[in-house]
Amino acid sequence: MEAIVGAILAAGENALYTALYIFMPLMVVLMVLLRFLEGWGVLAWLERVLARPMRPFGLGGLGTLAILQAHFVSAVAPVPVLAMMQARGHSPRRLAATYAACMAAAPANATFPLVRLGLEIGPAIAISVLGSLAAGASVQVLFGRGLPDTRGADTYGGQDPVPDRSVIGTINRGGSEALRMIAGMVPMLIITLFGVELLVLSGAIGQLESLLAAPLGALGLDRALLLPLITKMIAGNTAVVGMLMAPGATTVIAPDQLNATAAILFQSLDLAGLAIFLAALPFMAGLWKPAALGAAVGIALRIGLTALWF
Repeated sequence: MEAIVGAILAAGENALYTALYIFMPLMVVLMVLLRFLEGWGVLAWLERVLARPMRPFGLGGLGTLAILQAHFVSAVAPVPVLAMMQARGHSPRRLAATYAACMAAAPANATFPLVRLGLEIGPAIAISVLGSLAAGASVQVLFGRGLPDTRGADTYGGQDPVPDRSVIGTINRGGSEALRMIAGMVPMLIITLFGVELLVLSGAIGQLESLLAAPLGALGLDRALLLPLITKMIAGNTAVVGMLMAPGATTVIAPDQLNATAAILFQSLDLAGLAIFLAALPFMAGLWKPAALGAAVGIALRIGLTALWF
């Protein structure tokens, strides 16, 4: 019983440290910047410029914005854009393609904090964008062929007809949105980190390390990657960052290994990612299978490009 209580307290401490001291500063700054760009008309301009060239990838202007939000805000930031697309009558095929592209992306809430541990952010984002485009295109031409493809209005608009362009109003709006997202992450982060603590206490991780040590060695990968990989598939990107960056973290990954496995570790095709998106966007329940297949194609491309780069 004492071990379980200790695991709960350790998970809570790590989750709060990660949310308050790592995610919150990044999310506040990025969301405020996004709202300034919206108020200045930059986002609307990007849509007009990118809408037509992005159509072969099944995305359009709003889909492009969703990818940008995933790469520069967080994995859950595209949720409002996807909801807006559905409300404006975008086709199931375009929704699935956009969802696939977002799942294949390396989210900002994972990549930006890990720059401190040696992640090369430039190549990681460039490779991730190519993977997202491949994911969307694969849904558009292959996995989503049986889905309707009517197009809705491809314009961007927030909840307010006229965006607040004042400096204080923009900072308050972007900051409050970032804080709401952080608050929404904390319960899931605590539960998932607690689950990982239980896996360690039960000895399951040690047994898996023994079984997989030889295959990992053959691939040139460190055994220290096993726990983050398992955590990733169960708990998602946020939990991995919490594991690697929390005070007194025992899991240490060398920078070269971190960069070499970025395509596997940092994407949203995992149980936590699917649960968050499907809970927030119930209309995606019938689209997640083609979207997941498309995301797998994008992630596979990212793995190949990462191996060539690093």
